[in-house]
Amino acid sequence: MRSWYVRKEPCSHDCLPICRQPTAVVFNSTLEPIFKEKMLIDPREVCEKCREKYLSKGVMIINPKTCSLVVFTDEAFNCAINIPIPRSKIVFTDETVILMLLKAEQEAKQRQD
Repeated sequence: MRSWYVRKEPCSHDCLPICRQPTAVVFNSTLEPIFKEKMLIDPREVCEKCREKYLSKGVMIINPKTCSLVVFTDEAFNCAINIPIPRSKIVFTDETVILMLLKAEQEAKQRQD
């Protein structure tokens, strides 16, 4: 999704992290460098459809800076990470942890094959 301009005012779409569904249009001329060619993603929000599909039995682990994410089942989360599952079912982390979790998932799939 590309940013667009109305009357030379920069704007962008505020989007959800999993489905990238736009939730709002944001106007702010001071944020022009951020808006250019981007959508803004709020890592704290998940739509009801995604919440039901992914978070009813899982936890979203997301890097709020890059919005890269993984979703673990509750059981896998409890095995991999030694913290209680938050009520929001959303956990923030850095890119190193996301990459580590993705690598572990790939290795587990290879062992199953």
